[in-house]
Amino acid sequence: MADNILPEEILKLSRQLVMGEIILFNVVYPVIFDFQSKFNPVYRSYLKQLKFDLKYPELEDIPFLPITFFKNFRITSCDWQEQTVFRSSSTTGKGRSSHYIRDLQIYKTVSLKIFEKYFGPISHLRIMALLPGYLEREDSSLVYMVNYLMGCTAVDQRYFFLDRYHDLMEVVQGNLDEHIILFGVPYAFIRCFRELGYQFWPNVTMIETGGMKGKEAEMTKAELHLFLEESFRPKSIYSEYGMTELLSQCYSKGEGKFEVSDTMYMIVKELNDPFSIQKRGKPGVLNVFDMANVHTCSFIETEDMAILHENGEFEILGRVDNREIRGCNLLAG
Repeated sequence: MADNILPEEILKLSRQLVMGEIILFNVVYPVIFDFQSKFNPVYRSYLKQLKFDLKYPELEDIPFLPITFFKNFRITSCDWQEQTVFRSSSTTGKGRSSHYIRDLQIYKTVSLKIFEKYFGPISHLRIMALLPGYLEREDSSLVYMVNYLMGCTAVDQRYFFLDRYHDLMEVVQGNLDEHIILFGVPYAFIRCFRELGYQFWPNVTMIETGGMKGKEAEMTKAELHLFLEESFRPKSIYSEYGMTELLSQCYSKGEGKFEVSDTMYMIVKELNDPFSIQKRGKPGVLNVFDMANVHTCSFIETEDMAILHENGEFEILGRVDNREIRGCNLLAG
């Protein structure tokens, strides 16, 4: 479907996202649901199999598409030529998710706006990354985002270090008067410590993301953050929550509790009944509404166990086992 025949409300929403305008989710979710339930063939078929035909549902009543569908189907609302395809890593041996991107500018604008909300004007920062396992892949959404953020700073150089830990240390120590943002996967931070030993990095904000990927023994968020604090003594430590199938991110500063970004809305549903809302403070399966996914699917049932707290923050507890089974079998029949 070409731009000139996309619904005007969807074109308007796309422009608002690109411009970084404030959009109220309770105003926009009915528009997105109406669009995607009609023009996303996979989501439409899923709703049909569930016999869900409410035209004006509450957000909590809408069935969210299991994230595993991104491994088996092309998830797009309308037919268009993608600008790129982001693909997940495959640490579980269950295949890789593919997220077809119609408009990269939406991803850029949304990611930058969310980032600056937490870390201030990006032009004042020096951004660096320890992202082995991601950097080797050209289709990583995380590498794309971090590379874009680097390009938004006043620093000309792109700092992707892989395993060059001593080079990283030299840059940190040579720019003590600058605020450095260091993105990294937890296992890379652990290996960096093994190589360098104890450090004092008072100008560095560390952002851990991506998990251990089977490279090191698992840690809880609290254990990991304590390790980072004792090993590097940084300015601060954050966690980033994002995934290939979403174009928005969330950040957490300590205690493992994430704030919900302006382009997202979180719902936790019962583990054994994916259509029932879990009580606040109780564990369940995290469902994410991401308005930045306007051209794919904004209603995503993740494979993450989570708690949604009374103040609206959420906490990730771990992965849900065997989420592959439910959902895809509905479309196979």
